Amino acid sequence: VAGLMATALVLARDHWRLAAVVVGLAAAVKVPGGLVGVAVALVSMPAAATMTVRLRRLAGVAGIALATLIGFGWVTGLGSGWIHALGVPGGLTTVLSLPTMLGQGLDGTASLLHLGLPHRMFTVVLRDIGVAGIVVCAAYAAVRWPTGRPAAAVRAAAFVALTSAVLGPSVH
Repeated sequence: VAGLMATALVLARDHWRLAAVVVGLAAAVKVPGGLVGVAVALVSMPAAATMTVRLRRLAGVAGIALATLIGFGWVTGLGSGWIHALGVPGGLTTVLSLPTMLGQGLDGTASLLHLGLPHRMFTVVLRDIGVAGIVVCAAYAAVRWPTGRPAAAVRAAAFVALTSAVLGPSVH
């Protein structure tokens, strides 16, 4: 997935549509790979792009990447099983995930105190907050990060990937 993400960034400056296809392939390997689409959009726009230009390019990259992801499933015969697979990380328990660790600690404390709360309540809530945090950070990078500058786009990709690793429901 890292190789596909890097390839998308290299292609983005001169061939953003092709880069968006590669973003879709990265997402096919692992969904967070699709987050590089933010950086692809940023690097492929002129410097100081307006909000309208940003939103159009982001929508274009997202649309092409999603079409690639769906088309890849259709061509390979794998179908749309990846949609169901999106819920798999929520069922995993890993101590490498900050939201999971915090949630398990709070769930354990609530259990010890006999608070009568639903099983894994804090873990589920904190994981959802983590995913929301990833979306917020990606959106922030998409609308506030500089456009047309390759170094800034690489930093945006790193920022979104780091956010995904720190706040994601599972880390491998």
